[in-house]
Formats: sequence, structure tokens, C-alpha cells
Amino acid sequence: MIKGEAATVIPRFVNNHGIDLMVMGTLARSGIAGLFIGNTAEKILNSVHCSVLALKPAGFETPVRQ
Repeated sequence: MIKGEAATVIPRFVNNHGIDLMVMGTLARSGIAGLFIGNTAEKILNSVHCSVLALKPAGFETPVRQ
């Protein structure tokens, strides 16, 4: 386990180890922006140089209503 802030240590690990695909969960942002990605995930995406598969948790319900 690497200790530190996720938005810092994850990109460092991914970039230093030549990772091709990173799978990550997203959670905790509300509103329309939360429909797609969370705050930490967004910071990480801006710092990695690989493909990313972002997943919402089981049971996720969109906050967007018609």
C-alpha cells in the first residue's frame, strides 16, 4: 500500500511503472458533474498517460432528473 494523497501517489505510480490501463471507481461529486466523474478521479485523469476505465458503484443513481 502506498501512503499519501491519491491524486498525487496514483499518477506517480502509474507513470513510473508504464501502466497501460488504470481502472478506477468514481464517487462523491454531486450535480451534473457527478454524473461522469468525481473530484479525485478528475485530478488523476489530468496526470496520467494511460487509458482509464472509470466505474460508478453498483446501485448508482444519477442525480439528473427530467
